[in-house]
Amino acid sequence: MADETKIYKDAARLLKNEKFAVLATVKNNVPHASIISFTVSENGKQLLFVTPRKTRKFTNICANKNVSLVIDSRPKTSAKIKQSSALTIFGTASEVKGPNKERLVNLFSKTHPALLTYALKSDFALIAIKVKKYVFVNNIQKVFVVAPGMLKIS
Repeated sequence: MADETKIYKDAARLLKNEKFAVLATVKNNVPHASIISFTVSENGKQLLFVTPRKTRKFTNICANKNVSLVIDSRPKTSAKIKQSSALTIFGTASEVKGPNKERLVNLFSKTHPALLTYALKSDFALIAIKVKKYVFVNNIQKVFVVAPGMLKIS
């Protein structure tokens, strides 16, 4: 259990410390990847990002809500590659609407205050990803599946 606790802490630390991820979406069996600025909920079950509505990622999410993301701590040199870790996230994405939107925009803006004005524009969308599963990799080859409820981000 001590090893599992360390894995959960390392995965949560990566989610908390990294501010950018690569988002993968698909439409008509054509994949698309893009860099996003994200934030994570305190319980680790949801990720948030803002995107213009006139983007391929938004169009793809509207057509197919299944997404994945990669967050990593890759080093600048290959000599330190064994010190890196990565988190692949599988989930479903949807636009945030309704009474929770203000609270989630505030949560997002705590991590990315410079993006608050975009989150409030009508031609931008706040997207929530409901996490189904995390796959955490460290030391290049050690792979662990982590349930979203096991991560405490605070």
